[in-house]
Amino acid sequence: MRTNSRKLHDADGFSVWELGRDRLEETTRFVFSVYYAGIEETRRGRAEDDFAHMLAEDVAHAPSAFVVAALAPSGRMLGTGRLIERRALPLPMERHFGLDVDHLPEGIPFGCGGWNRVFEVARLATDTRAARAAGIADARIPTIADAVVLELLRRSAEPRNLWVAAMDVRALALFRRRGFCFLDAGRTVPSYLNSPTTPVVLPVDLCRFSMWAARRDRYEHYFGSASGAFPAPPTSAPAPASAPTAAPMSP
Repeated sequence: MRTNSRKLHDADGFSVWELGRDRLEETTRFVFSVYYAGIEETRRGRAEDDFAHMLAEDVAHAPSAFVVAALAPSGRMLGTGRLIERRALPLPMERHFGLDVDHLPEGIPFGCGGWNRVFEVARLATDTRAARAAGIADARIPTIADAVVLELLRRSAEPRNLWVAAMDVRALALFRRRGFCFLDAGRTVPSYLNSPTTPVVLPVDLCRFSMWAARRDRYEHYFGSASGAFPAPPTSAPAPASAPTAAPMSP
């Protein structure tokens, strides 16, 4: 994670930034406020404990983190996302769900020769009310998360890389509708950071092959948008039979 935040580019109604340590605690507080919106008063004490844990974890993983945010013209955060590269420390998903990405469940394709790099996708959050206050129409609010995801892809979508995540079940359903065929790596827990959560993995190569075959428009959007950084997968090399196809996605 860099020291100071920097703007990456402007979008329609907001700008996209790579965040630095100068906004680390603010970012944790933003994600916490989205995850715990509307929490019952009787659980607020536990929630504050969760915030302290989240902040300590964000500080510990800052050296290997890449954090992106969409900011309103006022500077207010509208959406965030984070990558943590697996280096010296185990990833949060490994610790909290008892998994080891070096020994994943059988049936995970493209990993037989070891992974190139492993990234945990986390801290995905969008504040709908803040987006509306910034003048962004409801129909365009999904572009906030999309812009964040595109930056995470630019940083991590290299061949033989692996994405892992402890993903809220609603976010997971949304990603699958968009063609990201995340594979379950464990059981869903009823409440992790205030929502039902499933540990999942997704080899980059599987994602590219599957999306290319199922939704070419989505492939061009996500993998053809980074100045040609991700060449199209060869059509003669389909995803292995054990891999699921991408879930259908609404236009």
